[in-house]
Amino acid sequence: MGADNISVDSNGDIWVAGIPKVLELMATLDDPLNRLSTSTILKIHKSGDGQYQVEKVLEDGEKKVLSSATTAVFDVRTKRLFIGGMFQSIF
Repeated sequence: MGADNISVDSNGDIWVAGIPKVLELMATLDDPLNRLSTSTILKIHKSGDGQYQVEKVLEDGEKKVLSSATTAVFDVRTKRLFIGGMFQSIF
């Protein structure tokens, strides 16, 4: 899976906008008003034994809400996840 714009929150957890289908994203970049792309948000953190754990926090495989997410930033204090990218309304 491709990744874009890695960020680190104040707890030291890593947040990644994942690109599950890179070729699909490339098609979206060529025609952003008519094409959609799947998106995934991953959280990477250290477990108690010091090993890194990867957790899928959000995925829109059906492209219903979130298309082409390229940035994910988590605010620990407010517990809010901010996502940026090329979103389109398909409703």
